[in-house]
Amino acid sequence: HMVNDLERIGDYCEKIWLLAQRKKSQKISFSDTAKEDIKRIADQTHDFLAFIIGALEREDKSVIEKAEFFEKTINQLEETYRNNHIARLNTGECAVLPGLVYIDMLHSFEKIGDHTFNVTKALVGYR
Repeated sequence: HMVNDLERIGDYCEKIWLLAQRKKSQKISFSDTAKEDIKRIADQTHDFLAFIIGALEREDKSVIEKAEFFEKTINQLEETYRNNHIARLNTGECAVLPGLVYIDMLHSFEKIGDHTFNVTKALVGYR
C-alpha cells in the first residue's frame, strides 16, 4: 500500500504542475486571495511531506499524532478555501475558468495530504 500511496502523491504533484502550466499558457490569473490560499495549502502540504520523509528516514514510528494534525489541517484548509471560493464566484470576484483550476489545485493538495497520511499509517503499522 505504501508504494501505491507514494505513486499517487507523485501523480497529484504532476497534476498540480500541469495545472500551473495550463494557468500560465492560458494566461489564467487568480485573485490575490486565491494566490494566498494556494500558497498556504501548498506550504502546509510541503511541511507534511517533509515531516514524513524525515520520519521514514529515521524509521520514527512516533509521528501519528502530528501527522493527524497535518492531515486535518490540510482538509480544513481545502474545505474553507473551497467555500470561500464559492462565495467569490457568487460576488463576481472570481471567474469560472480560473475557479476550476483553483479548485483542482486545492483538491490535489488535499489528496496529497490523504496519501501522505496513508504512508504515515503504514510507517507506524496501522491497518
